Amino acid sequence: MEKPLVSIVTPSYQQEAYIEDTIRSVRKQEYDRIEHIVVDGGSTDGTVDILKEYEETYNLRWISEDDDGQSDAINKGFSMADGEIVGWINSDDFYYDSDVVPTAVDRFESEPELDVLYGGIAFIDGKGLIDRFQPSAKFAPTILAGHTYLPQPGVFFRSDVVKSEQLRTDLVFCMDLEYWLRLANEGYNFASTSKIMAAYRMHDEAKGPTLGDDTRITERESVVQEYNEPTFIEETSFKVLRNINELIFNLRNRSERREHPPIFQEDHDATI
Repeated sequence: MEKPLVSIVTPSYQQEAYIEDTIRSVRKQEYDRIEHIVVDGGSTDGTVDILKEYEETYNLRWISEDDDGQSDAINKGFSMADGEIVGWINSDDFYYDSDVVPTAVDRFESEPELDVLYGGIAFIDGKGLIDRFQPSAKFAPTILAGHTYLPQPGVFFRSDVVKSEQLRTDLVFCMDLEYWLRLANEGYNFASTSKIMAAYRMHDEAKGPTLGDDTRITERESVVQEYNEPTFIEETSFKVLRNINELIFNLRNRSERREHPPIFQEDHDATI
């Protein structure tokens, strides 16, 4: 039986410095049936030139046109996706190693009731060096309302999820948090894997540092008010358990700290 097609959706805008790493991480997946959909918002830097360079080298589809922001671009990509399984990774992030997609496929095939799968992430700096790890935590919607602990680059969906539910385009920072809460509220089944699935890049040009914390905090408070806010005990318990879990994981994996993620270790001399 043929393996399922996996669609990877990447929103992009002015990401000349980083999008090639995203592309390379998708190309290096040890899985043959992948389509990579890049939805660019009309970049005027070298992003389009990079897309043109790679479009004949693997199953890449891309468009570059004006949009209404990141959520609109992602929704476009979701609508274009032909795969049975869909991933969403931004153009300044990348997959941690070459077996991320096979890991996701195996879980979806072995668990027919599963709708959303997520794993851990590595936080990396602008040079692509690992700063710390955030392992996955057990899914709990009431705690999620206070903390976005589903690391977005490490999330995969069944296609019927993204075809039925789209991101809210009025949100700038917390569209992923609102999406997780809405999916949970509507009864979709979540599960985690202990695997580190993706690398989240921290850099000065990212949306967070550019637009500021005040906007993020205000938006998060608005989103949380729409759902069940966690109690003090729930929130405190989660914080303690999360911090202990992260500390233990980072101590166990301290040899990997300040190294390049596995997917780029063999060519770490490249600009990452």
